[in-house]
Amino acid sequence: MINLDGMPLFTNCSFSNNQATRGGAVASRGYASIVMENCLFSGNSATEGGAVYIQNTGSVDLSNCTFANNSATVGAHLSALPVTEEPYGIDRCIFAFGSPGEGIFWSGQGNLTLTCVDVFGNAGGDWTGAISDQAQTGGNLSSDPLFCGDSNPAAPFSLSAESLCAPDNNAECGLIGALPVGCSGFSGTNDLPIASGLQLRPCFPNPFNPSTTLSFELSEDVKIDLEIFDASGGMVCSLVSGNFSKGLHQIIWQGRDDFGQTVGSGVYFARLRSQEQSSVQKMVLLK
Repeated sequence: MINLDGMPLFTNCSFSNNQATRGGAVASRGYASIVMENCLFSGNSATEGGAVYIQNTGSVDLSNCTFANNSATVGAHLSALPVTEEPYGIDRCIFAFGSPGEGIFWSGQGNLTLTCVDVFGNAGGDWTGAISDQAQTGGNLSSDPLFCGDSNPAAPFSLSAESLCAPDNNAECGLIGALPVGCSGFSGTNDLPIASGLQLRPCFPNPFNPSTTLSFELSEDVKIDLEIFDASGGMVCSLVSGNFSKGLHQIIWQGRDDFGQTVGSGVYFARLRSQEQSSVQKMVLLK
């Protein structure tokens, strides 16, 4: 689809498994001012802008959209080349698991503002290039969105209740993405069985004060990182980073950040990740 002028409005749309040279689902190369709300883009592919390619002189407003599993060499999900100072705004959107390019490509020209945007798991990089200075600002995060996958076949890109993109876990932004919570736990696409990787078990005690024990199991020797995040997606501390052997391991978190300071009451998330996989658990610190 190519828009040359006007002001197209896309709401509550789903674009899946489309192909093109530029913009697998939507391409705009004119004067159009584009608005996209509550749209899902999945499995689309192109050479540039796997789902959406934009090169125009109009404004762009994307809100509560989910981009997942799209592919392009440049901008796995989105390639934006403004030729104007008109605002490009991306708000409460998810850009996850794209390949082989970066999640979002922006030429660096014009005025692009990202707010409450989750960019995660993209083969060519997440907060890279011209958008790197907006990482961890304005509610932006890089966190596994924890899509439901097989736990909700009717809505595989809905969110697990434990996702940082779920409104109950993100007071600053509310819902991030096009679809609401559709499952709980981690039996979906991002919770791989221990036979093929790693598993972070629920911490004990939970809620806790002042410390809790995190247990994780590995199916093979692997380098892992175990990190703690707050409810807004900001990193609190890195508990461990290094090579661990196959089997069960336990790590105690004392409720402190990387500077040794005691953190306040609230919801926190532990994320265990290797180069290929990740697993997340929700924790509550009560004082």
